[in-house]
Amino acid sequence: MTYKQVYYLVWCQVLDIMLKGDHKNMNGLLTIISLKALFKTSLSPKLKLAFPNLILAKLPKYSLNLNVINIQWLAGIINALI
Repeated sequence: MTYKQVYYLVWCQVLDIMLKGDHKNMNGLLTIISLKALFKTSLSPKLKLAFPNLILAKLPKYSLNLNVINIQWLAGIINALI
């Protein structure tokens, strides 16, 4: 799994919460904010002040899958860099 896939899964969790309507209650909001903290931009200073006792969510396990690396994969990476 790549980091992009990990962040995609985290974003899917946020969307699931919103689709259920749980973002309208405090537990759902706190879950979304704790998931937001996992992203590279993390939390803004205002959010950190507003939720000082926030329990952070855990990032899904990241493990590099070397089986997907083949000549086509490598060609795609090189082509993207050029």
